[in-house]
Amino acid sequence: MKATNAVTLPDGTTVGIRLADQADRDALLAGFERLSPTSRFRRFFTGIPYLSDQMVDRLTAIDQHHHVAVGVFDPTRPSDIDRPDGLGVGVGRYIVSDRDQSRAEFAVAVIDEYQGHGIGTLLLQALVLIAHQRGIETFTADVLAENHGMISVLHRFGATRVHLGSDPTELSYELAIADATAALEDHPNHPALTELADQLPT
Repeated sequence: MKATNAVTLPDGTTVGIRLADQADRDALLAGFERLSPTSRFRRFFTGIPYLSDQMVDRLTAIDQHHHVAVGVFDPTRPSDIDRPDGLGVGVGRYIVSDRDQSRAEFAVAVIDEYQGHGIGTLLLQALVLIAHQRGIETFTADVLAENHGMISVLHRFGATRVHLGSDPTELSYELAIADATAALEDHPNHPALTELADQLPT
């Protein structure tokens, strides 16, 4: 199991964050079960009642190069799958574009009872620092217009909206990794998240 780094949320709560890997298949499934239909729709853009084997295979095809993923855990609550990390409460990932290695699409998901506590922000902070270390220049993200929480996070990171389609219910954003990384240098969790990034395989 990967090493877990302790980080502090804005409300003072301490959670653990670590690199995810292919062994986290059961953790992914347990986390999905804790997502409400609304959260599932906002993450996958469809009201899927369960993850197919094909989707789980794709989401756990993590190599920490082309497909990078990190998970957040609450160590004060027992794991749904009897793991020592604690309860899995969120996951963030990015996948590098096959056409342009300097760009990657990212996504985060946080179980409902932990939304609004800064975990989505924490996941994006970790992904930004990892992406910077890997030479990624731009994050892209598609977000439903109703997902005000994620849109607010993107705005705080300085992401800009780009117009790629005519569907008003889906918004596209781009985030400059260099600018986002510079803005995190004085953040209290920067040392722990940098240590997390340093655990990446070479």
